[in-house]
This record gives sequence, C-alpha cells and structure tokens, in this order.
Amino acid sequence: MSVIKQKKIQYIENLSGRIKNANLIFCDYSGISVANVTKLKKNLMTHNAVFKVIKNRLFKRYADSAQIDIREFSVLKGPTAIAVTSDNFSESAKIISGAEDNSLVKIKGAIFENRFLSPADVKKIAKIPSKAHLLAELVGALGSPMSGLVHALRSVLSGFVYTLEAVEDKKK
Repeated sequence: MSVIKQKKIQYIENLSGRIKNANLIFCDYSGISVANVTKLKKNLMTHNAVFKVIKNRLFKRYADSAQIDIREFSVLKGPTAIAVTSDNFSESAKIISGAEDNSLVKIKGAIFENRFLSPADVKKIAKIPSKAHLLAELVGALGSPMSGLVHALRSVLSGFVYTLEAVEDKKK
C-alpha cells in the first residue's frame, strides 16, 4: 500500500473518530483570513466545538462507510470546513451564523441528530437561546410565585405590626 493511500486512510479514521455521533455544520471558508479562522476556532473551542477544513472526496468516502445519506450533500462542493460539536449545537450555530453575518464564512448546511439541515434551519437554531439561558428563565419563572407569596405575607405581617403600634400609641 502506498504512503499516500495510508495517509488518506489515517485521515478518514481521524475524521470518523471526531465526528462519530457528533453534529456538524458545513461552511464555505473561501476568502477568510488566517487571523479570522483562528478567532473563529477559539470562539468555537469555548463551546467544545472544533472547526476543521475537510477534503470533500474523503468526507464522501467516510459518509459511505458511516452510512450517512449523502444525496443531499450538495454542501460538498467547493472549499468546505466543518464545525464539529457533540453537545452544544445551538451555541456553535450562533458563532458560525455570526461569522456568516460578518461575511467570513457561508453556511452550506448541517447534520443535526443524523438529519440534514438547510442553511436557513441552522440560522433558526442559532436564534434559540442557550440551554443555560432557558434554565435561568425557568428558575425565574418558578421563583416568581414564591417571591410573590413572601411579599404578600410580609405585607400582612407589617400591616399587623403597624396596627399594634397604633393601638399602643393610642393607649399612651
């Protein structure tokens, strides 16, 4: 086996190790500067995501071996990079969507939970608030009735205390 073929096999194995059971966002990265790519990679790393340039032909080979349906993969035309994330897809989508808004990359599509998504779908997901934000809203919504009850009880008690003080002042 030739050295080049061994490198391609190793590339596919490395790629499959990273993206097995992961969510992917496909981007066209043409025209982006190295500084902007580095900045984009750092932003994605803060959310446990990786931005990697891929070879279309080798990704198609991986997709065949992983039984990923590539009929809808018009995304594998031209220069392609993928953002790979396993746990925080919406945050990665926000970062990539922001980069697209700044004309750094162009979203081609995504694979989310083994389903192909269009660029419009990725942008919709990017608008969804983060899990942490939604949990904070839930805690606030659950805490609101409790704080209302505390304020109501406090006002009843303070009204009672003011009445007692008034009665005491009247007796003096």
